[in-house]
Amino acid sequence: MDACEWTLPEQNWYALQLGAFDSEASAQTLAQQFRLRGAAGYVWLADRYRVLAAVYADEEDARAVRDQIREQHGVDSYLYPIRLPGTGVSMQGMRGQIEILKAGFLHAADLIAQLQQYSLQADRPDGSVQQITEGLKVLHDQTALVALRLEQRFPEPRNPCASGLLTLFDSFAGYCSQLDAQMPTVGFGAQLKYQTILSIDLLRQVYDTLGNT
Repeated sequence: MDACEWTLPEQNWYALQLGAFDSEASAQTLAQQFRLRGAAGYVWLADRYRVLAAVYADEEDARAVRDQIREQHGVDSYLYPIRLPGTGVSMQGMRGQIEILKAGFLHAADLIAQLQQYSLQADRPDGSVQQITEGLKVLHDQTALVALRLEQRFPEPRNPCASGLLTLFDSFAGYCSQLDAQMPTVGFGAQLKYQTILSIDLLRQVYDTLGNT
């Protein structure tokens, strides 16, 4: 048995919010309309039901896209920051468990970063659905290895953090199982943006468990 303490770094993203509602039904209606136009249409629950179009790692990129869709498509959006605060983690367990849990958090952050970059690539005029699909399949294989090691090191009943990371990785695996390189670019981009924001939301839920772990 080992005891270990480490710090998860703060993570920040900048989403384009299309609307915020007290009613989930109203948010879902707007979300569906924008999915047909190539946006994520993800309903993010944080005090209200917020309809998000896309997410960016860089604030300037988010502002540039916001200005672009306003000028070219007449769509107004609001810059909505998403922040996962840095937090300390204290854990006791087998050395292998601690190592794979650390690796799981690192891979989750890298997975989201790569999804976000592929989302940007899909929106470019020269973005190749075939090329992005091939990259996503490589990322899927890497994620599957991390998920397998987590499952092996954390049998049921699982540590809440390990369980949450596996939910994130399983979500990505499900998305990859439905990839279609022949899909029209608009639909492909919308699904990719949705999966990116969903992955951030699932990681947010893992962070929320840390105080109870």
